[in-house]
Amino acid sequence: SFLMEHDKLSYVEALKWLANRYGIEIEETEVSPEQKQAALTSESLYVINNFAQKFFEDKLFNSEEGKHVGLSYLKERGFREHIINKFQIGYNPSARDELSKALAQNQFNKELLTKTGLVVVRNENELVDNYRNRIIFPIHNNSGKIIGFGARVIGKADKAPKYINTPENELYNKSKVLYGSYFARMAIDK
Repeated sequence: SFLMEHDKLSYVEALKWLANRYGIEIEETEVSPEQKQAALTSESLYVINNFAQKFFEDKLFNSEEGKHVGLSYLKERGFREHIINKFQIGYNPSARDELSKALAQNQFNKELLTKTGLVVVRNENELVDNYRNRIIFPIHNNSGKIIGFGARVIGKADKAPKYINTPENELYNKSKVLYGSYFARMAIDK
């Protein structure tokens, strides 16, 4: 449990680390095709979320819209740059499909993209950004991996909800996650 808490490893990751450290060979049992598929799906969702977080962070700090709309909004609200960086806060531009295009260029699976809640399908085949013109807050699990996002609209939106969260999927279960708990645990561990 020390490794799990200190290094933020899962139980299995901690066992594998210890076995490797002390030269112990671990025999892994055969996993079913369903278990393999579930593991591949989860890993793919992590990859998509990491890509999106980097996209949002880049747009916040390196695009004109991000600096003038997103960053200025955060600074007006009292967010200092080191806090923005620590929590990996980002911005999704107001364009209808800027993130969608970036995701498509990297050939991510459309079905998995919609599972993340980052995009929605319109007109049967068109991917559209779900979090347009919003400040993006990545949600981390206890290992520090990004499992979802919270997105806050900037300004007044007539009919749009103020906040949108990732829909529940293989990684994200809203009732089991507390935003910022990963960072709180890291601070407590110090």
